[in-house]
Amino acid sequence: MKKIVGLLLTAFVIAALLSGCGSKTIEEIPEGREIQPQAVMINGKLYYNTDQTITLRRCGVMDGEIKYTTDEYSLPQKDNQSNFGTGYEYQRVDEHHYDIPMDNPEGWIRFCDGDCEDSHQESLCSLPPDFVGSQPCILFEIKYSATNAFTGKGHLLSENDGLTISDILANGEWNTEGTADCLNNIELVINGETYYYHSDCGTFNDNTNQRSLTVDEETKAEINSIISECLSAKEIISD
Repeated sequence: MKKIVGLLLTAFVIAALLSGCGSKTIEEIPEGREIQPQAVMINGKLYYNTDQTITLRRCGVMDGEIKYTTDEYSLPQKDNQSNFGTGYEYQRVDEHHYDIPMDNPEGWIRFCDGDCEDSHQESLCSLPPDFVGSQPCILFEIKYSATNAFTGKGHLLSENDGLTISDILANGEWNTEGTADCLNNIELVINGETYYYHSDCGTFNDNTNQRSLTVDEETKAEINSIISECLSAKEIISD
């Protein structure tokens, strides 16, 4: 009799364990659900992980941070939510792209809204060579950047910072009688056009159109603050 009771108890325990294991498997693989592509919602729009590595050197403030998350079986439903975790900052590239410095030692990852025409097949780098990472990449046309005119060290500007300087240049009172006799220590690329800037006197030289622009002290401070996000104070001060 004791043997029978023992056998029954053993069978009961085994059945309970098997039942528990079965429940765990169901929880790990929800029935009828599929793992979704990595995505983040920003300003009401979904941007998807393209797996494209971006090695561009950049600076300036970030445009936002992922603060909420959902599981990998769902797509984000609200702004600053992803399905791959929280705490990641992001920077706007253009209306179709955001770059996110995820857990990728080679660079940032580009996210796309699906409406762009890019192939996203190769790593992206920029000119001059000081910008380029170690892995093979395709060339990228620089829209906004700041470079030390003496050392050649440069970084990309964020779109917001680039637009700020672009507005200053567009609305400034240019001297069209030629460039200023000023030692330029910063080379700026704004909207693809190159300008030479002296951080001490706040003067821009546009060599292509042979004109110059000197800004007021407040505007100079704003420009120098943007540049200092990229280059250290030692790098932007000329002898």
